[in-house]
Amino acid sequence: MLETLAQRRGVVLATGGGAVVNQRNQVTLSAYGFVVYLETSIDQQIARLYRDKRRPLLQSPQRDRILKEMSLIRNPIYHSLADLVVRSEMASVTSMARKVIHALEESDYAC
Repeated sequence: MLETLAQRRGVVLATGGGAVVNQRNQVTLSAYGFVVYLETSIDQQIARLYRDKRRPLLQSPQRDRILKEMSLIRNPIYHSLADLVVRSEMASVTSMARKVIHALEESDYAC
C-alpha cells in the first residue's frame, strides 16, 4: 500500500510513527518521496497524547518510558531518511508549513 501511494506525484503522505521501522518502507520513502520529519520532544509527545486512547502501545502508565524507547529506535531512522527535519517544538503550524513549502520549491519534488 505504501509503495503504491508513494509513487503518486503531488500528494502528502503522512505515515504512522512505526512505518519507518520497516526496511521496505524505508527504501520506498527514500526512492519516491521528499521525506519530512516533524521532530518533537518526548515531553511534547506526552502532552499531545495525554487523552489518546487509540494507540495500544501507549495505554500504559509508563508512556514516557515507552516513548523514549521508541525514539531511541526510530529517531536515527527518521534522521537518515529525512530530506528535511523541522522541529515542531515551539513552532506554529504556519511556520512549519512555510519551511516545508520552501524546501519543496527548492527540490526536484516541487509540483
